[in-house]
Amino acid sequence: MVQAKQQTLKLLTDPDNIPAILSCAYGKDQTGIITALVQSCMGSSLHEICVDYALSENGLEPIKNRMYDDLVKRHHCNVSFLSAKYKTMLELLIYILDKYGSVGNYLESIGFGQEDQRQLCLNLGGDAVEFDSHFNVTSGHH
Repeated sequence: MVQAKQQTLKLLTDPDNIPAILSCAYGKDQTGIITALVQSCMGSSLHEICVDYALSENGLEPIKNRMYDDLVKRHHCNVSFLSAKYKTMLELLIYILDKYGSVGNYLESIGFGQEDQRQLCLNLGGDAVEFDSHFNVTSGHH
């Protein structure tokens, strides 16, 4: 999974791959994590990232029965996998911040270095100066 995250993010560093559509089976797990990492590179706050993730909750409602059959019955996942809660994303981001000191440090640990992160930000319309000021956001949980 770590390699898949790194490869997906690397694709976004190539301007020829922009615009891009990110998706996964239900659009909230792997897609949600990648989107949160991208948003962090772009300077979004923890609150903004978590609010955006939680917006998926309404979109999941029409497919909850199918998700239940697939995730709970077939793959024996906990029913919490059926939702996209603010708190879930917040807990993941806090874990990353506590363990790695910043999302940027986590990304470096999976092989997506500072220059990759900067290029991603620029490709998606971010500002290099703004990126540089956000790069080392630490576990102050802003």
